[in-house]
Amino acid sequence: MRCGQKTLNWTALRQLSRHGTMCGTLRSGHPEKFLALSLLRTQLTDGVPAEDLVKTISFSAGAKTAEEQWCSWIMLLVDTIRARNATRFHDKLYAIFGVALRSVPPSWRHINFLKANYEQSVEDAFLSFTAVLLENLPNLAILSDLSTSSGDGPKIHKALPSWCPDFSTPRSSVQLITLNVLNANRPYDFAASRWLARDNGPCLVTGRILSVSGKPIARIAKAWQGTFPVYAADTIYDPPSVEGFFDSCRSLEPTYSLTGQDRVEALWRTLLVDCDEILGQPPPTETFSLAFAAFLAFHSASTLNNLNGKMKEDFANTIRKREHDFRSSTIRLPTLSTIIRLAEEVDNHGLTSHSVQATVNLTNQFQLRARNWAPGRRLFTTHQKWLGLGPETLEQDDEVWLLKNANVPFILRSHGDSQYTLVGEAYVHGIMHGELIDAPRGTEGFREIQIV
Repeated sequence: MRCGQKTLNWTALRQLSRHGTMCGTLRSGHPEKFLALSLLRTQLTDGVPAEDLVKTISFSAGAKTAEEQWCSWIMLLVDTIRARNATRFHDKLYAIFGVALRSVPPSWRHINFLKANYEQSVEDAFLSFTAVLLENLPNLAILSDLSTSSGDGPKIHKALPSWCPDFSTPRSSVQLITLNVLNANRPYDFAASRWLARDNGPCLVTGRILSVSGKPIARIAKAWQGTFPVYAADTIYDPPSVEGFFDSCRSLEPTYSLTGQDRVEALWRTLLVDCDEILGQPPPTETFSLAFAAFLAFHSASTLNNLNGKMKEDFANTIRKREHDFRSSTIRLPTLSTIIRLAEEVDNHGLTSHSVQATVNLTNQFQLRARNWAPGRRLFTTHQKWLGLGPETLEQDDEVWLLKNANVPFILRSHGDSQYTLVGEAYVHGIMHGELIDAPRGTEGFREIQIV
């Protein structure tokens, strides 16, 4: 602690932080940051991580050997502290070197790459560190560390190649494959590229160029709104916020082609990255469908109660249009009459009535889960009318690629001559478990490209 003479138990701090994160309290104190830090600290003994922690983080990185597991451990350490302050940006890496060396595997004790060198530039420090991890890990998971928070300012080190994370800034989103490492009983099992592996290792780093093997599978037709503002308390009364979700849904076929699901179900499953569980506890199949409907009802009722005159009538017309456009949906969306009744109940009795409390409880089930994935991401649709979540910086005509040795798809921006900029990781509903690879000729079309 910065000041004071109290001693806090790390396990108690972890429990308090978890409670604050789940219940939405202590938001100004960023309980999720304390949760990540305290969870890590409780599983360290003199700098050596607990065996179960190593197994968990190794699973998401595909690590099997002691050296690969150690690199996975380094990734977690760096990711945990990159949101903290540092006088010199070098220390976003160097601060963890002493801890990391205590658990280095015997075969690597002679290696000198974990050594502070303030004479090199910050960019060179970040670049050399990332190159070592890429060349010694069995998959491309570190590329998911790329995204930085647009809300906390621009990328500071613009001289970095697109594939190298800017460790001086916090990430804007939780990795698609690592959220449940911290918050559930099992890691997430995305495997978009299945077992496909590039010859001679997952990648090759030559100076500032990263060579990988991949194939394009889709082109982005439209980038929709960012997802996080919809769940933020200060935008709950902004009518376009939720409606932006449905604008993307309107561009889909009524039956989502990749899964055969109703397009509204494809929408809420995309917002939850198709993970029907909270802290490892899977609910009944229909829970999140009901929770999404409750979220819409409560959001709309709250908005209705905070608008007047023409704005209120315009919003009522927005709800009527939503009701009309999705009248054939198998997902029962709240009607205008239902929303009006809920708004009146909230206005007359607050949140104390039984019916309102039931709606709030379901709303929280959806919103608390969806908020995990929302920061730093936006919805997008492809020309094939697929729906996905990608980084906020994605643009129309960016390409969705499958890369060998990658668990998730990535969005690339072409520069011609097989050179691309890495925009970030992506979730595309219906292809995250190798469905495209298992399809006829699914393993064909991969080629070597350069990411710069």
